Amino acid sequence: MLTDNNSEKKVFLSVRNAHVTYRGSEREILHGVSFDVIQGEILCIVGESGSGKSSVLRTVMGLDEDCILTEGSLIISTDDSASQDLSLMKYSERKKLCGRIIGHIAQDPEQAFMPVRSIEKQWIETLRDNDLYRRDEFKSTATEVLKKAGFSDPEKILSSRPYELSGGMRQRVAACLEFLLSPKLLLADEPTSALDEASGEKIAAELLRLKKEQGCTEIVVTHNLELAGKIGDRILILKDGDIVESGDAKDILSNPKQDYTKLLMSAGSIEIMPKEKKPSQKTVCMKADNIAMTYLTGKNKTEVLSDISLTLRVGEKLGIAGENGCGKSTLLRIICGLLKPGNGTIDMCGNKVQMIFQSPFSSFHPRRPVWKSLDEILKNVAGVRRKNERKERILKILDELDLDESLMYRRPSELSGGQCERFAIARALLAEPGILLCDEATAQLDTMTQKSIVELLNRINAEKKISMIFVSHNKALVQSFCDRVIYMRDGRVV
Repeated sequence: MLTDNNSEKKVFLSVRNAHVTYRGSEREILHGVSFDVIQGEILCIVGESGSGKSSVLRTVMGLDEDCILTEGSLIISTDDSASQDLSLMKYSERKKLCGRIIGHIAQDPEQAFMPVRSIEKQWIETLRDNDLYRRDEFKSTATEVLKKAGFSDPEKILSSRPYELSGGMRQRVAACLEFLLSPKLLLADEPTSALDEASGEKIAAELLRLKKEQGCTEIVVTHNLELAGKIGDRILILKDGDIVESGDAKDILSNPKQDYTKLLMSAGSIEIMPKEKKPSQKTVCMKADNIAMTYLTGKNKTEVLSDISLTLRVGEKLGIAGENGCGKSTLLRIICGLLKPGNGTIDMCGNKVQMIFQSPFSSFHPRRPVWKSLDEILKNVAGVRRKNERKERILKILDELDLDESLMYRRPSELSGGQCERFAIARALLAEPGILLCDEATAQLDTMTQKSIVELLNRINAEKKISMIFVSHNKALVQSFCDRVIYMRDGRVV
């Protein structure tokens, strides 16, 4: 077992001189990163979008074949085995460590599930793979962990399929599976980013419980310094693939040494420029009447939306706020035509509509450079046949959105969250919509990047006169950004 020479504490994981790139790219993501994780502690890695936080977790996990450790070592030392260098292990050997030894809560919960199988079946399969399934105990144990995460009806969650859950609900369910597995090392990538405040606090409490009751060692990636202060024993600040500051969580938050850390702390909440009072606009560009939606889960019916009516006016920014699972995203999917309502009508008044999805990374093909997605929407949706004209339009929109041309030749995994979000916006705008639907467009971003995206959307609204529906669980953000706000709870407007 490795030890920390200064304190004689046991080192569970030692990362030394880690240099990381992505397959097919010469650009280095991590530049010789070194740090230790003490057994039984929570180490929080904090930084802006694109700083390399998630790449650290992917490198340790070792199952993303596009994330390549070109130099360095990853020494893990558990109680029941000799120290091993993860970087020297085969893929099949690394995979065997996943579950009981190393657990992972992905930032994008869609990556954690098969979309059409029930949560219960997927949990049972995972527990069996790790020799942890006990038929007589499963229901009671699974129900208990779901209740602790804030689910009022665990039975319904277990029988649901992932697509029937909101993004925030899927994120909590993914975390709950890891709590059931109780790994020795838990890698949590933005585990509360898509959650409302109440749900986020419950997941934070479970991360602390896992550490205190079961001695789990945790690396938690977050852009939320408040969360890092609540649960972290130590904090590591990452900027552009380099560690700029690390130490005791309380010391760093009370007395940061580096200017970058001070900048992160001063970012605080998003402040939008005071809204100019718009001339009263009565022209309606979208109308929804009496929208209802029900999912059939097994033999049970779940009412997702009930009697929703709303109107959107030309040039307006309409906000929809509410907690995870209240039906916000389902309503947007109905408006853009991805889902058919069980009852009610949508009148788009002749307007084209485009949607910016909750997870920008999942909305692009993972193996293709993002320019191909932009090119496809110009060719297949906007009807632009000439290749040269399509390229000219792409370069023009990238310039408008402050995106460097070189970025469009990268795959989504090689982009930061903020860059990928801008490409998602670019793709939507290339279709020349009259209405833009934004589903939690800033939820997975740090405060500084959130601010830049919100300011960009504000500029698009003002310059292009595009009407917007902006969905978020962040009520303060919705109130400051939007002209008018609708609040939802349990599938209804309140």
